[in-house]
Amino acid sequence: ASERRIERLLAAWLRGARRVPRGGELESTRWRLAHDELVRALRRAHDDSAGKTGELQAARLDEARAQVRADQGRTLVPRFEAQALIQLEAAAAGPVEIEVVYRTPLAMWRPEHVARLVTDGAGAPAIELATAAVVWQRTGEDWSGVRCRFSTARPAQAASPPLLSDDVLRLQRKVDRTIHIEARDVVVASAGLGRGVRLVDEMPGVDDGGQPLVFEAARPVSIPSDGQPFRVDLDERRLPCATELVVFPELLPVAHHRATATLSGPRPLLAGPVRVARGASMVGRSRLGFVGQGEAFELGFGADDGVRVRRRVDEKRDTGLTGTQKLTRTVHLYLSNLAAEPRRLVVTERVPVSELDDVQVKVVQPGGATVDADGFARFAVDLGGGATQELELSYRIEVRSGVKLEV
Repeated sequence: ASERRIERLLAAWLRGARRVPRGGELESTRWRLAHDELVRALRRAHDDSAGKTGELQAARLDEARAQVRADQGRTLVPRFEAQALIQLEAAAAGPVEIEVVYRTPLAMWRPEHVARLVTDGAGAPAIELATAAVVWQRTGEDWSGVRCRFSTARPAQAASPPLLSDDVLRLQRKVDRTIHIEARDVVVASAGLGRGVRLVDEMPGVDDGGQPLVFEAARPVSIPSDGQPFRVDLDERRLPCATELVVFPELLPVAHHRATATLSGPRPLLAGPVRVARGASMVGRSRLGFVGQGEAFELGFGADDGVRVRRRVDEKRDTGLTGTQKLTRTVHLYLSNLAAEPRRLVVTERVPVSELDDVQVKVVQPGGATVDADGFARFAVDLGGGATQELELSYRIEVRSGVKLEV
């Protein structure tokens, strides 16, 4: 209010100064003194306003802090308490040892592995496999210096049969007699790797009773109740393995290290994430499926920077007088070894597999590859240091008349 009043007085002073007769020294001095007094008053008003504004901001900050404290004071924090009532009956007095077992929510664990590819003193490769349990707990309890036992049983998971729905089949009049052929990718599901050494004749099936497994930690640990992951070491083992460089040119133009080992020991490997390393270098993350006792399994250990692959596909279509279609596909692979050491590679390509009698697939030029029933063509290549090599695989797809090929 003082600022607005003084600003109005200054405006009135300016209007009056325009009407003052010129030449009057006394009047001009009086007007100048009045102007200076108004300016000083306006400055004092500005200073007072700034000070009051600072006090108002500090008061509002104090009010906000007090409101936060008031809200915290009104907040209800639930506190869960449990009591165990134990009644003992004994014919004579004596010491008794009691163990109380209970379940608590907000605690879980998952297995995690670290696989490291190393070589022993004789140069034989081996996998150092360390298994840990990653624990999350927010029970509100203080787990200090406890011995952990991890079970795969799920007592809280209720089993319920699936809901059945009707599968309606309808008849439709066949109009188009032309058969359309399209290519699709199919995942080949098989038990076992087909390579490696298995220590047991028969793997356990789904009717093995579903016995839960129990893993015990080697030493007591302290797990805070903060909901953050906490690693607990469970097991370490060293497994001899066979290594090879594999190349899948259709997916990536590099070679990867693959190790095949057989699981030995009294316990299986649980499915979970695995961090892989070669020597002292961590090369990436992967996933490991369930591996039973005595079962062969494989792990990838990153790419080899010294091997490069380039892939080119040529196609040639031809239609005969009877309407028979022929598609000839030639795959050219160019391998380069940039390292000074020789490399032995296993290169895998795919050949289509037909499910119809009207479509025939024939390998015209295998190029030294072996083709299995699933259409995987594998080359075994010895590539010297700094050397290059070209591989060629050719196959032909023959389709009878009346069939439309869309690949």
